[in-house]
Formats: sequence, C-alpha cells, structure tokens
Amino acid sequence: MAPDPEDHTGALAPYRVVDLCGELGALCTVMLSGLGAEVIRVEPPGGHATRTKPPLLADGTSLYWSQMNAGKRSVVLNLESTAGREDLRRLAKTADFLIESSTPGAMASLGLGFEDLRAIAPRLIYTSITPFGQEGPKSDWAGPDLIGMAAGGLMSLCGDPDRAPLRVSVEQGFGLAGLAASVGSLIALHARERTGRGQQVDVSMQAAVANALGNARLYYAMEGLVTRRAGGGRAFGKVGTRLIFESSDGHVAFIRVSYTFEALATWFEAEGVPYAFEVERWSQRALAGSQMPDASEVTALEAELIPFFAARSTMELYEEGQRRGLMICPVSNMADLAANPQLQHREFFGQDSDGVRRPGAPMRMSATPWLRGAAPRLGADTDAVMEQVSGLPLGNGAGGEPPTVDAEWAREIFKGLRVADFSWVGVGPNAAQQLAWHGAEVIRVESTLRTDTFRSSGPLAPNVEGLDRSAYFANHNRDKLAAQINLREPGGVEAAKRLIAQSDIVTESFTPGFMQEVGLDYESVRAVRPDVIMISMSMEGQGGPHEAFRGFGLILQATAGITGLTGWPDRAPVGTGVAYTDWLATHIAAAALLAAVDHRRRTGEGQYIDLSQLEATTYGLDAALLDYLNTGREAAALGNRHLEHAPHGVFPCTGEDRWCAIAVTSDEEWLALCEELGREDWAADEGLRTADGRLSREDELEAGIVHWTASLAADAVQESLQARAVAAHLVATVGDIQHDPQLLHRGHWWETDHAVIGPMTYDGAAYRLSETRARPGQGAPLMGEHNTYVYREVMGYSEDELTELVAAGVVY
Repeated sequence: MAPDPEDHTGALAPYRVVDLCGELGALCTVMLSGLGAEVIRVEPPGGHATRTKPPLLADGTSLYWSQMNAGKRSVVLNLESTAGREDLRRLAKTADFLIESSTPGAMASLGLGFEDLRAIAPRLIYTSITPFGQEGPKSDWAGPDLIGMAAGGLMSLCGDPDRAPLRVSVEQGFGLAGLAASVGSLIALHARERTGRGQQVDVSMQAAVANALGNARLYYAMEGLVTRRAGGGRAFGKVGTRLIFESSDGHVAFIRVSYTFEALATWFEAEGVPYAFEVERWSQRALAGSQMPDASEVTALEAELIPFFAARSTMELYEEGQRRGLMICPVSNMADLAANPQLQHREFFGQDSDGVRRPGAPMRMSATPWLRGAAPRLGADTDAVMEQVSGLPLGNGAGGEPPTVDAEWAREIFKGLRVADFSWVGVGPNAAQQLAWHGAEVIRVESTLRTDTFRSSGPLAPNVEGLDRSAYFANHNRDKLAAQINLREPGGVEAAKRLIAQSDIVTESFTPGFMQEVGLDYESVRAVRPDVIMISMSMEGQGGPHEAFRGFGLILQATAGITGLTGWPDRAPVGTGVAYTDWLATHIAAAALLAAVDHRRRTGEGQYIDLSQLEATTYGLDAALLDYLNTGREAAALGNRHLEHAPHGVFPCTGEDRWCAIAVTSDEEWLALCEELGREDWAADEGLRTADGRLSREDELEAGIVHWTASLAADAVQESLQARAVAAHLVATVGDIQHDPQLLHRGHWWETDHAVIGPMTYDGAAYRLSETRARPGQGAPLMGEHNTYVYREVMGYSEDELTELVAAGVVY
C-alpha cells in the first residue's frame, strides 16, 4: 500500500495489518500499530470477546481492550458466513500482514489458512501465534498463559521453595509470545523485500517463555545442574542470592556486585551504623558458582543488611542508595509507577481523545513517532474499509506463481547491513544477534578494560581460563564478529568513528552520558554517518533524575512493577528469579530497529532510538497500569489464581518437587475436568456451572484437585487432561525443557560449536519463518578475534597503523 503522509507518520506507515488475535499475541499488533502500521481489528458481530474483559471503567469500557487496541480500526465480519470469509480474503489481498492466534488448523478449516490466502495474496506475511506452535506432539494442546509459563520453564524458577511454583499475576507468556511475533513478522517483511514472497511466521508461546530463562538452562546444558526457585532471590542450583528486602514502607530489590561493599560501608559509617562485614573479602565473593558464600556467611551478612534496610523508606533506599553506587530498586506497585520521578520527568503518561490515560511509547524514535490513539468503536471502519476492497477479484493477485526461494535466503535477508554493536549484557546483544542470524554483519565492540558482565557470568567452561569461556555470553553473541576498541583513548574514539562511518546501525547500552562524554553521542555519530540508525538501551532512558541509576534485569523488574505482581497474597513479593526485563525489552529493541531499517530503506532517513528498559517493561503489565491511572484501583499479586478463571493453579504430584499447572477457562472445560476427576457432585452443582461460582469456591476446588493430583505423576495429569481439551502442563524444570519433545520437534535448541566451550545447545528463535528460517551458524566470537579484519578491511587502517594502535592501548 502507498504511504499516507496525512494519517501515518510512523516507521511502518505504508503497511496494513489484519488483526485476528485473541489475548495470546495481542502485543504483536500493539507494536505494529504503535510503529505506524494501519491495523484493522477484525471483529465478529457483537464485538470481540476482549471488549468486555476486565478491568472496566464505570461506563463498562474495558481498559484491557483500550490498551491492546488503541489506534486501530474496527471492521465487523462474520467469518462463519461465506460472505464474511470472502470479505476477509479481499481484505487480505490489500494487507501486508495477517496476525492470528487461533488453534492450529482452525483458520484452514474456514478456508482462511496460510496456503489458502497465499494463493490469492502471495506477498502476505501470515503470522500464527499459538501455545506450542503449528506442528509437533503438543501443537493441539490447550495453552492459556499459565500453561505457557509452566511449559516454558519460567515457573520452575519463580516462587518460594516451600510452596508451589509461581506465575506473574499478569499474562507474561502471552506478552512474550506477542513481542517475539512482532520481531518475526518484521524479519519476514525484510525477507519479502528481498524475495518478493510472503511467508508464514510460526510463533510458539512455550518457546518464547523458554528463551526468558536467563542462564538457568545453560547450567543444565553444561553441568547437568537443575536450578530451583529461590524465593525473593536469584535462582542458582539449590541456592539463591537474596534480592528482596523489606523497607520501612514496602520492599526493595538489591543485588551486590564487586564494588557494593565499599559503598555500603561508607553509607553505614555516614549513618553511624556499626558493621562487621569485611569489605575486601565480600567484594570478591561471587553471586553464583563455586565462589559463592555458604549459607552461614550469607546469614551473617543479611543480619546486618536487613535492619538497615528496614529502618529506611523505599524511596530513600532507592535514591540515596543509587547515588552511592548501589544497585537497588523499589518494588513498585502501580501507584509508585504513576508517581515515579523518572517517568514523570520523561512525560511518559498521556491521555487519548477518549479520555483514557495510558503509558507512552515503549521506545522513542526521533524521526518516526510512536502512534497511539483511542480504541475504535465496534465496526467504526467497516463501511470505509470494505468499500475500498469490495471490487477486488479473488484470483491470484500476483498474476502467476511467486518466485521460489532457496533455504539459504535466511542468511541473505540483511546481507550488506552492518551493525556496530557497542551494547552489552542482555538487551542490546540479543537484539543485534537476531539481525546477525539473518545475514547482517554484526561487529561486537569490546575492551578488556571493562568486559561485558556476561563474559564472567556462568556457566563457565571447566578447566580453562580467560574471557572466552562463558556460555551466557555465547548464548547472546552468536554469528557476530568481535573487535576491541578502548573508547577511553582518543585513538579509540577515532577508530569507533571509522567503524560507524561504515555501519548502518549503532547499538549501545552504556549509562546515559558516557557516549556524549567520549564524543559518540547521536549528533556526533550522525556527523560521521548522516543516515545512521542509533539505539541506546539504558535502564531508565536518556535524561531525567534517574538516568544514571544502575542495575540489571534481576532488579529493574521490581521498579517496573513485575516483582510486586509476583508472589502470594500473604507473603513478600519474589519476582521471577531471572533477569526478566532483559528478555522482554530485547524484543521491543529488535522491533524498533527492524522498523527503523525499513523506514530508512524507503526514505533514506536514519534516526535515534531511546529505549528505556523501564518504560518498555511496562508493556508487560497488561491493563494493570491503565487501571490505576484511570480508576485508582491497585493490582495485587494473586499467587497462581486468576481474576476471571477458576480453578487456575499449580498442584502437587508424585516425586520430589513435581507439579502440574491446570487452568479451566470455560464452562465446557470445567465439565470435562469434573468427568476426569470423577466428581459428579461438582458437575451437578449449579453453583459451579459459571466462572463466578467457581471463583467464589476456589479453596474447595483446589483442595479437591490436590487430592486427585497428589497420587499421580505430573506427566500423567497433563496427558489425561489435555486428552479432554483441559489446559494442563507439568511445571517444567530446566532439565525438562532441554528434553521437551515439542521444543525438540521445533528444533528450538541450536547446537553450535565454540572454540573454547566446544559444542553446546543455545536458544533458537521463538518464531519460525516458513521460507527463510534461521538456523545454527557460527559460535560467539573470542575477545578481539576479528581485530585484523575489522581494522584493516572495514576501517581501512594499514598494518603499521594497527600496530601503533595496539601499542597505544586502543586495541586492548
């Protein structure tokens, strides 16, 4: 479709999206709409089911609907009718994307499957988002969010050891799958520009969740170690490093690093508080691995930290602690987020024409703003849109068969695109890696003066030393080249500028201010390469009172509201046990880059992207934040219960720490569960025939289910219930995940060789492209492995000049 400059100014302005998603995958179309595409929400007569999904305003308006459909258009089509299906086919002929989340085969049964629409719209990108993927032994299994979190392994790392594994009380499996789908869909768009063909993008929620396990599965793959949940701490093996501490008015998340104890000692002294911990000794103690302190040492340390934190308010600990260099964050509720000084300074919250207050952009793009607006009235655009397509014939729109595509095209999608990757840890490297998987030349820029945290993070290859033995680093830097540049040397800045002059994209995730300090801020970079795309991925964004605050995804999830929504109502919050924001924000970063690259391809215009990981993560809160902004209602951690569905929980099975998640989301599923349990009394009870009735008797129902599951193996429970179309899945450990038959069928684990680590399995993409699917390639590079190529061939230095740079400490 031709761009409409009057109405569309976003990066994806020329494109039309047909939206057939349910809750699963909804964030995919949120991203495409916000990035500027015209998104047409197709609804049945009477409206989509989520139009009435809580939370609701006093007038009955669904805030969930408002959050997930802002800025879209609404077209009513009855897909149960022949006329409605023909209208959808005509609409698909004008579209660039169709996004759907029906069960595998459901769309094909209506004559609207990928192959059906491909015959008339060969350039259409058809994205299918399902619990387990389009094919495989579990492809037809029922899978609401609870099941995705259990099947993907994240629940096994989340919760208190003496209780059942936990979910986050807002739908993270749905969110992760939707965000991964936005990335896969945009990669397919770039592939279409190369090949002329559309294709199917097959997204698995289970795989998307499995990719959010941090390094826990890697420990199993390398050492056979099954990591367990550690309460309000970082999960590692059977030991956890405590993260959550009580303050005088709430809780904070705190993580220690090497320089923590000097800062703590100074603070204790300033407050006149005695301490016994040894600064030098504790500064050398690891968070994980063989150098971890034992339990008695940790108990002694915490005996000093607990009362210190408990005597101070959350905001005092946050702001004063951060100013003193400590990695400490508040465990925010929605009220805290609404009042957060950084979000207020960055004017993150806005109000649409319908009066709904909502969060702003998950990233800020200088040339192509994030576009949102009021959610559409039911059928508001039916007449206008269908008049546009009514005369289209239903024959092949391409006038013949589309060109064929060789499988190797996956490595050609971004051929010729170069990325200067100055980012580190999780978000930036993982986003850039997805470009590398599809043919971009990504040059990882590092210096041994301050190495990437992941290079020293476990698991580490045994019996070797050095900076090249971390599987955690290797997991997020495959298919890249590596060069060393010391940006603290003037010659290093000049080398960086030479690299940037030959690059299309610059990524960085330093503390705000550093790139400007060394002369590599966006204005300086743009002077070197006018059409460059540069993305900064800091904790809390560029500018504002908290821009320099430190942390990792392990504790930033607390500031962003995730930790506070993860726990039991009668206990302190615990968080996810992994660096969760890294694995959510990485999809938003990748989608922004892909949209910016497409915009530049069409217009020649580069731009600057400011991604605040805090702001991006709020898009994982469903409508909880909207609810507070518009009604003042506060969300709460629910354990494993759900506000709309019951029974909905995790139940003990035979074996050590074995559990099965069960979620009943319809009255039909309830009756099927009753039949499997042999509970004729429940099935006959009129009071349990509706969700409201079941929600009022959750204690009774859960006790009855526990009585049944406690004598059964978890895999037997899932098999028997799924055979009756009741959503169930064992709570997979990282060991289960490694051998899961569905993930193995999808080829999700990519075995890749590495010069130091050797062969090992790493995470694959949660999206599978039917014609340009990425596959295992090169292992992560060694430190500085490609210095000669990058300095000589890319930057144009002579051999003598390179020798001088080594001597000057630029290559270090």
